[in-house]
Amino acid sequence: MKKILLSLTALLCLEGCAAPISVRQLSLTAAYQDRNESALAGDRLTNLTRTVLQRGNLLPLWQAHPAQALLELQNRTREHLYTSMLEDQLFALAELNYLQGRRHRDRAAFMAAALYAYAYINPDGTADARPSPYDIHLRQACDLYMFGLTEALGAPVNLVS
Repeated sequence: MKKILLSLTALLCLEGCAAPISVRQLSLTAAYQDRNESALAGDRLTNLTRTVLQRGNLLPLWQAHPAQALLELQNRTREHLYTSMLEDQLFALAELNYLQGRRHRDRAAFMAAALYAYAYINPDGTADARPSPYDIHLRQACDLYMFGLTEALGAPVNLVS
């Protein structure tokens, strides 16, 4: 009896050590769509942006009050400008502003999205300061920049002084 009780206790302890990770098989198309999910294609955020919000404990605030969460992330990014996560935060700010611009038809949010995307792309930075050309977020940032500018300035753009 003692041996059975000890075995059950050991099994219960080991059950608590199981990782909360699961594996599911995806088709190639489904995996591509999941990897390329962003505010550009709908209302879902990229994994990178969700991670930035989770790191800052802002995901629940984003879900309840997006404008407050966006403002908080902007303030945190300004205060800690030289952090190792700056690029991630810039991308997240670009995507979140773009999504807010789409939701509220707000040209200022679209312009902010374009500016944050441009800062993430960092075309004038040194080679090691720019994102890798193989980084999927670089392509998305280029699209956020282009679409943000187009929505902010209107189409066709009339650039007269």
